[in-house]
Amino acid sequence: MPENKRSLLVQFVAFNFIGLMNTAVDYIVFQALIWAGVHYIVAQVISYAAGTVNSFVMNRAVTFKHASRQAGRTRAQAARFAVLNAGVMLCSIFLLYVFVDLGGLPYWLSKLLVTAVTVVLNFTGSKRWVFREERAQVPR
Repeated sequence: MPENKRSLLVQFVAFNFIGLMNTAVDYIVFQALIWAGVHYIVAQVISYAAGTVNSFVMNRAVTFKHASRQAGRTRAQAARFAVLNAGVMLCSIFLLYVFVDLGGLPYWLSKLLVTAVTVVLNFTGSKRWVFREERAQVPR
């Protein structure tokens, strides 16, 4: 397997391993809030936010560490990470609404379907935007 494809595969596996931890927190918090009678949209916002900080720290340190070594990049990456996750969260809320209210699917199944979509969106956004490698500027 060519090095760039191998590297991408390793990153995707690491991203998903870390994502499993975040997803477990997200799903457990979501189900606990639903059980407690919290509206599923509010539960989604709270549960999604529960895994976000850990996701940033772990992915920055492990998955995209080569792109995170440059000094002074943490704030910019954190800002991009927040924007990406806000967008993905809005997408997840919309999809939950479609699956639950329009499609009539149960909350647990809807949450699993939405998670499958958001994993791909989050990895792509993290790789290509949040933790992208900065190309060295060539003086003109």
